[in-house]
Amino acid sequence: MHDCITKFKTMSLKTLKTAALLTLIILAAGSCKKDEETTYPSLGGEISIEGLELFMDASSKESRTLRLKPGGAVHPEGKEVGYYWKVSPLMEKYDTTRYENGLGKDGKPSDGTFEYPIKDTLGTFTVYCYAYASGYSNTYAVSYTTLVKGGENGSITGSGIYDDTYKVTGTSYRYIIAGNQDWINSNISEGTAGTPFRNADAMAEVFGRYYNYEDAVQVCSQLPGGNWRLPTEQDWINLANWLLKDNADAPEVKEYEDIFWDKEKNGTPTIASQLMADASFNTMKMWTYWPAVGSISNRSGLAFIPTGYANLGVTPAVKSGTGYPDASFEGVYDYSVFWTADEVEGESDMAYYRYIVGSQPHFMISKGNKESFGASVRCVRDR
Repeated sequence: MHDCITKFKTMSLKTLKTAALLTLIILAAGSCKKDEETTYPSLGGEISIEGLELFMDASSKESRTLRLKPGGAVHPEGKEVGYYWKVSPLMEKYDTTRYENGLGKDGKPSDGTFEYPIKDTLGTFTVYCYAYASGYSNTYAVSYTTLVKGGENGSITGSGIYDDTYKVTGTSYRYIIAGNQDWINSNISEGTAGTPFRNADAMAEVFGRYYNYEDAVQVCSQLPGGNWRLPTEQDWINLANWLLKDNADAPEVKEYEDIFWDKEKNGTPTIASQLMADASFNTMKMWTYWPAVGSISNRSGLAFIPTGYANLGVTPAVKSGTGYPDASFEGVYDYSVFWTADEVEGESDMAYYRYIVGSQPHFMISKGNKESFGASVRCVRDR
């Protein structure tokens, strides 16, 4: 019995040694195989995507159709490269627009241009462009475009612009009645003066245009319906007094001074919360809630949204086409900024503007360069 156990142990040890040896052989073979895997060299150059707009108008099939031309990828041997595309999350499969023989799907020479009609869906989409060639690893570029739409049922929702308001004859604008004055309750986007956000035409009727001082004065005076003008500082003061008339604890309102609001002393709702609209841009909330401001009510009906302001470029700012190529856009989702008609005494190149900041309950005033500062515009008229 003891001999049998010893023999069994001996056989077991031999078996284990054999199994271990086989395992080592398999692992070694796998290691050799891994070492033998081919690493492909990369294509040269850097892919570019020509024709992709940052914002696209979703109002028609034509305006929301992508027409993109690839370029930049270089075959190290001087041969052709192929291109294929994908728009996420809309496309499940890739679309090859040029094979590595330089031909398209129709068998004719192709530059790889990709055409794709995006469905009428507001939002941001990711565009991928890949270059490929046999014997080389693929290279790719990624970029983005956002579909937007102006007007009612467009990208801006929840603003209350169309609630209990009046239509400006001959335009798409609406206005509210504040005391003995009419106030347009959305940012002006008239004409070709000023510039849209990021110089993108599709954003003109969404955020309104950013105007320098002279253009702001002109755009209100030319608005259909007659007698519209850029609000003076006194008009803004009248508006604030109208808004606060039922609040016995409201702070004193003075020309050319910030209207500071202390919730402990002045109560609620704050003046900023009464001017703000709890609006969304493509379903994304625009104003962030801050306890100092309180719940956004848009009690004024003026529906301020945080479209920020523009630095149009060095003075004098130079315009090209429909925008300012050197412009930068600041304070979006944080500031609402509006020109007044009042120039700064003793500073001929400066004018006043009124503004609110998302985190503050106040209605403030500052001054900007009349040529290089770009602000939103609201127009007013006397009844």
